[in-house]
Amino acid sequence: MEINKLKHVHFVGIKGVGMTALAVYACEMGKTVTGSDVAEEFVTDEALKVLNITVFEEFNGSKYQKLAGKYKPDELLVVTTGAHQGFNNPEVKFAQGKRLEVVSHAEALGILSRDKTVIAVAGTHGKTTTTAMIAHCLTKSGNDPSYLVGVGSIPTLPHPGHHGKSRLLIVEADEYVTDPQTDQTPRFHWLKPQILVLTSVEHDHPDVYPDLESVIEAFKKLVDKVPSDGTIIACIDNPGVEQVLKGNKAKIVWYGYSPRADYRITNYSSNLSPNGRLTQEFSVEHQGHELFQADLSISGRHNAVNALASIIASVEVGVPWTQAPSYLAGFNGTGRRFELKNQLGKTILYDDYAHHPTEIKAVLAMAKELYPEHHIVAIFQPHTYSRTKALFYDFTRSFMDADEVYILDIFASAREKPDPSVSSRELAKEVDKHGIVAKYTPELEKLVELVKSKLGKKQVIITMGAGDVYKLHSKLT
Repeated sequence: MEINKLKHVHFVGIKGVGMTALAVYACEMGKTVTGSDVAEEFVTDEALKVLNITVFEEFNGSKYQKLAGKYKPDELLVVTTGAHQGFNNPEVKFAQGKRLEVVSHAEALGILSRDKTVIAVAGTHGKTTTTAMIAHCLTKSGNDPSYLVGVGSIPTLPHPGHHGKSRLLIVEADEYVTDPQTDQTPRFHWLKPQILVLTSVEHDHPDVYPDLESVIEAFKKLVDKVPSDGTIIACIDNPGVEQVLKGNKAKIVWYGYSPRADYRITNYSSNLSPNGRLTQEFSVEHQGHELFQADLSISGRHNAVNALASIIASVEVGVPWTQAPSYLAGFNGTGRRFELKNQLGKTILYDDYAHHPTEIKAVLAMAKELYPEHHIVAIFQPHTYSRTKALFYDFTRSFMDADEVYILDIFASAREKPDPSVSSRELAKEVDKHGIVAKYTPELEKLVELVKSKLGKKQVIITMGAGDVYKLHSKLT
């Protein structure tokens, strides 16, 4: 494919966070961009609207078919995603019938990154925030990097995607498969990173990875793509990361809280100012000496290691140690990552994408650390039957820092069939056995009324999940 000849890019399932970021990137390249998706509200709607990107709210409608008939095969690229039948989507079939080029989102990332110096961020947790942090830091340093972040919004950057003038491309590297129906290639295998950040490796996506060993094998193949003159920036606190890199001969820079880290976090503290601003402070030691101190506008021990990884990555491409922490100081998070939604009386409302037991623990630990005198209420929507079933035991023990838990029905993926052997009702029962007040609440409207009756009290209410649980906030206010 010759990118220069390409005039138009059409995205099948454009409202997905990864697809929207890539649509923004293509738009800034000067390509005409359109997309199709379902009509319901998504967190990416605003970004698409700002750029005046046309979205057809149906698949393979007359407008799309008319568009597809206008171009020669090398002028229109169709990008698809596994979320809407992948290569079995009717729009894809129509394009193939017209001999138009059709690629997956993951392959499109690989194509567009060929002539770039790629900084890829991979990991079961933390990759979105870390990718956004690197993009923020390098943008503030004047590098004008390209970046692709799988999130609805980044408050300190114009959009979740950007086509910059420099050769640098920061990209979130996803371990899920290209298309669960037709292509089991892990999505990040389409990338060839010069710098690879590994935040964590744990068992997830059980619909395509039966166990931790299969996840580790996928990450090992990604690591092997880093060239001999490249760099791997790895979190030493995560056992899975160490397993992936065991015996690897590449240049590895270890970071974390462990005394074995090349760059070690010490003196960590988090704060909540009277005006509600979240902050954290920590020092970083290298070879037994303090290298710098960081003062950030986000909180959480997990975000301290994300920040350190992003600073190291920025230094690898030329940003001085003396400046990188200050560039990052203004970063204040991304959409759906402990995102403050509202404050009503003494009730503070947050939303978070947490959908894995480790993520839930981190979010609730941060909430308890910041609000020790508040009643902590977690509203959780499990994401996919397969994940809920495979990690059921871990989920039951992930709410220990909450005082009260409400569990909605499982948000099913279009990729899987309902599994009657696992349910939110049973999950709530098991969580309750650990001394946490947990209730199964299948009807969202009743839950909204229940939460409304509690508003104003001294409490923190956090919605969590990768589905549409975030919509509860608009219903509350």
